[in-house]
Amino acid sequence: KLENCKGRVVTIFLDGLHHLQKFVDHNHSPQASSAEEIHPYIPSHNALRVKIKCARRTEIPPQLKTLDEINIPDSLHSTLGGDLFLVRDSIINQE
Repeated sequence: KLENCKGRVVTIFLDGLHHLQKFVDHNHSPQASSAEEIHPYIPSHNALRVKIKCARRTEIPPQLKTLDEINIPDSLHSTLGGDLFLVRDSIINQE
């Protein structure tokens, strides 16, 4: 990117597609040679994949092992009408 270039594009991702929201044109011509100059400094496909995997792992909550670990917030115990959402609380293999 040139120092004085204000070229930008802003998209929004909806229904699996990128939709253009805002576009500011570049004030210079394309410089194909710059891609070859910076290529050695760009992470490999595998390095990017590992980084993405790591970032996803930190955002995913741990897998629960028992039903006792499930925490349902009080706000989800009742319907919008005020009735109890859970009619009967049962334990598997017990009646």
